[in-house]
Amino acid sequence: MPLADKAASKLLAKEGPDGSSKFDNPAVGDFQVLDALVEYPGSFDLKIIGVDDDTFVSDIRKAVAGCLTNGEDNVIKCSTREKGKYTSITLKVRVENSTQLYKCYEVINEDKRVKFKF
Repeated sequence: MPLADKAASKLLAKEGPDGSSKFDNPAVGDFQVLDALVEYPGSFDLKIIGVDDDTFVSDIRKAVAGCLTNGEDNVIKCSTREKGKYTSITLKVRVENSTQLYKCYEVINEDKRVKFKF
């Protein structure tokens, strides 16, 4: 079965408190799409591209670590690539649940130097 079909099946199998499929109604309760697609705890690569300056990498790393249960201990790996006026950061992090993962993206998004993240 292709990966996309497995993900869709997994989503459809999860039901909200009202019996509706969470795929049909992703706003049911505290449900997040990543709850249905991903097993937790797990490791994730966060890719962030932003304006290169002296503190961008350390600021992003510190902000993401603040979202994680064991802080800096759960930032497994950090690699950077500098190219012109932008820096690309890849952070491998361990998250306990989708709330932590969404919070990481939220704090990344708050930094005005960030141009792209995935």
